[in-house]
Amino acid sequence: MGTIIGMLAISRAPQLFHRYFGISQVVHVTENETFSYTHVLEKAKRENHEKAYKELLKIGPPPWDDVKYERVHQKYVEAFGGGITRDGKMVNKILLSLFTSKEYTLLDCFRYFKGMYFSLNNLRAEMRTVDLNEQVDRIEIPIYFLMGKYDLTAPYEPTKGFFERIDALKNSGFCSKNLPILHRLKNQINSGKSL
Repeated sequence: MGTIIGMLAISRAPQLFHRYFGISQVVHVTENETFSYTHVLEKAKRENHEKAYKELLKIGPPPWDDVKYERVHQKYVEAFGGGITRDGKMVNKILLSLFTSKEYTLLDCFRYFKGMYFSLNNLRAEMRTVDLNEQVDRIEIPIYFLMGKYDLTAPYEPTKGFFERIDALKNSGFCSKNLPILHRLKNQINSGKSL
C-alpha cells in the first residue's frame, strides 16, 4: 500500500522529491492479487497439492471482502515460494526478528502489529480503488522499481507494464531479479561491507 501512496505523492508534488525507489511497487492491488491467485492456483494444481488447490478454489479469485481469504491466499503464496522469504516462513521470521531485536521493546512489537492492523483495516478498501494505470501518466523525477522475479505478493509483470507505459525521465530504471532485496542488504550490513 505504501508504494501506491508514494507514486501518487511524486506524481502530484514532484518538486518535493529528488528520486523515488519503489521496492515491490504495486500499481493496482486487485490486479496484483488476481495475477498472484492465478499463478498460485496453477502451481497447486501442477504440484498436485490437493489441500491448497481446494482451499484456493473455495475462496475464489479476488477481490476478497474477508481478511480470512487474504490469509489463505498469502499462506499458499508463501508455501509455494512466492513470498518475501521464498521458504514459507515469512511471518515466523518477522516475529523472531522483532522479538529478538535489541532495538525493539515488547511495547514496540505490540505497536508494530497494532499499526499493521490499523492500516490494513483502514486503508485496504480505499487502496483497492486506486489504479495507477489510470491516475499516473508522467513522472517528473527519476524513478526506480526494484521487484523480485518470483514475488507473487507484488508480482513484477503488472508493474513492468506500468513502468513501460508511463512517461518517466531517461535515467529511471526497472529491475526484476531473483532478489530478495532485503536479505542481501541485511547480509551486507551484518558483514560490515559497504552498500
